[in-house]
Amino acid sequence: MGNKQTKMAIGFVIYRPEKSFYERLELINQAGVPFYVYDNSPEIIDSQIKVESLLHARYLCSGKNEGLGVGLSELCQTAYKDEFHELLFFDQDTGFNLKTISFIQNFINDNVACLFENYSAITFSGSYAGNLKNKNNSSLITVDFSINSGSLFFLANLKKMGWHNKNYFVDGVDYEFCLRSNIAGFKIGKYFNTPYFDHESEQPDRVVTLFGKRLLIRKYSYMRIKDAIHSYVRLIFLSLDNGKWIFGIKIIRSFLIYIAGQVLSRLP
Repeated sequence: MGNKQTKMAIGFVIYRPEKSFYERLELINQAGVPFYVYDNSPEIIDSQIKVESLLHARYLCSGKNEGLGVGLSELCQTAYKDEFHELLFFDQDTGFNLKTISFIQNFINDNVACLFENYSAITFSGSYAGNLKNKNNSSLITVDFSINSGSLFFLANLKKMGWHNKNYFVDGVDYEFCLRSNIAGFKIGKYFNTPYFDHESEQPDRVVTLFGKRLLIRKYSYMRIKDAIHSYVRLIFLSLDNGKWIFGIKIIRSFLIYIAGQVLSRLP
């Protein structure tokens, strides 16, 4: 593993993206970075035209909105078939620049043996890690759960896990992946202090404080809430069925925070 080579691509799952998204695509295309775009809004023909006009892009689409689980699974499997070793995934509204990409690539190169051996994914964050108390003073910690955006997926390890679960539409895709990683014996890492990483500025969220915790809330449709509840219930049972009681408790806690957020989002 010490001489393991790295080869990274970037991936996106999009649904009616804003202009800023295409500006970021232009940026990485000009830098010669290979990337994949899975389109869940094929009725917007302009998206396909813009992506396919870029030299280093590959456009993927099934012809309908398949959701995030299918999109992530197709991105990772396609990149693996194209002989990439890692896929760095960003939401369409996550901000980054070339210094962000360079920072992540250097991190992989410096830690390649450990990462491929132990992790299914590392999620990068722009948050400050000043409250961490590990003896190595590292910005990398092991976490139970992480979000999809900013995640670097190690594709050979995802193949062993069976890729992302296509049966989750949006909510629960990330938690289900993290839970199965744990079951498969892989770690999930989180790296703080990533330069020019911005997961908040383009989000239409409202900030509230709940039990002393800063919480970003957004009012979702009742159909989306129904899907989220269904996903949480499935995740709770998956945790318990596999003897992951602590995971189950943490998922229940997350579920309660989600419900509280939806209640708060509807208050004046």
